Amino acid sequence: RYFLKPIDENIFNEEMENVLGATFQKYMGFYDSKIAPYKIHYDKILYVEFLNRATVLHFLNGVQIKTSYPLKYWIEKLTEYGFAQPYKCYVVNLKYISGISKDERDLFLSNNEKIPLSKFYKKTFIDNYYRSLFKSL
Repeated sequence: RYFLKPIDENIFNEEMENVLGATFQKYMGFYDSKIAPYKIHYDKILYVEFLNRATVLHFLNGVQIKTSYPLKYWIEKLTEYGFAQPYKCYVVNLKYISGISKDERDLFLSNNEKIPLSKFYKKTFIDNYYRSLFKSL
């Protein structure tokens, strides 16, 4: 499309940023030998849960990895990669939210799990969720 008809440079740059951003997001991750001997991709994490003084990473394939890091560590690490906090003990990948309950007290994930949505985090969480939906369009 771009080689046949000249377009506005700003539109081109924005479209390319969206395409490349989505591609890079798929392969972004981190290495941490305390957690796993392999790279953990942000795209594969469904949510992080604080449980019994430890955090548990829940992955799309059902695997769970227990870590000693506090939830605050995960919030700081994951927020810029499309994660948000709906409740005091959860950080959720916005990409895998399939819906919000009518009373806006629960989130439904793509694997049919239900995560609570607290009044305290609701406004910020929903703003982040809608922003991520808009970005994906």
